[in-house]
Amino acid sequence: MVTLSGDQEHDVFLLAQCYYFSGQYQRAAQLLINRNYERSNLYFRCLTAKCLYAAKEYMKALDILDLDDRTVIPGRKMRQSDWEPQGSLNSIRGQIYLLRGKVHEALMNRVLAAHNYKEALHHDIYCFEAFQLLTQHHMLSRAEEIELFELLPFEKDCINGDVDFVKYLYSISIKKYSHVTTSLNPIQFATMRKNLDVLTGDAERMYYNCDYLQAYKICTK
Repeated sequence: MVTLSGDQEHDVFLLAQCYYFSGQYQRAAQLLINRNYERSNLYFRCLTAKCLYAAKEYMKALDILDLDDRTVIPGRKMRQSDWEPQGSLNSIRGQIYLLRGKVHEALMNRVLAAHNYKEALHHDIYCFEAFQLLTQHHMLSRAEEIELFELLPFEKDCINGDVDFVKYLYSISIKKYSHVTTSLNPIQFATMRKNLDVLTGDAERMYYNCDYLQAYKICTK
């Protein structure tokens, strides 16, 4: 289809995705790079960088994610594409910053990794993976986690009236060292009481506060 369509954007993008999901990361990246699509828009950038990141080509991935194009080889012409798959601009920007954070973390630069994870959250409030990486990889102190949580634009960016639910999901990931009680389960989220992520958070909270018996009871429910 790519050949028959004359390298149409959507066909190239779909084929690269197929290569990526089948684990052919280098092949997917080369498909996009050889056709000069790797910087044509944010979606192509993100997919190309994801392939390079998965192939452990971290510096090349970082070059692709350079939105100012300072790393473009002089004289190299880049295709410009107006085609974009369905999806919000905030979401793809969040994915760009999330990926930049992962690359920096792989390069052992935790400061830049944390900065990009925060940017991902400010661009896309639903980029929960960025918040998980910040908390689970212990990149922030408890005070810094709370400060970030309070600055996130829940009211502005959440849709379909799910502000309270999204805030609840984020709150259970905050460091547990200072909280001895189990997590709050508001009545409207009662169905979450048996959720594994919630139970894990409760067990961790008890464990970190040396209440090993209660942590064990939660783990064996």
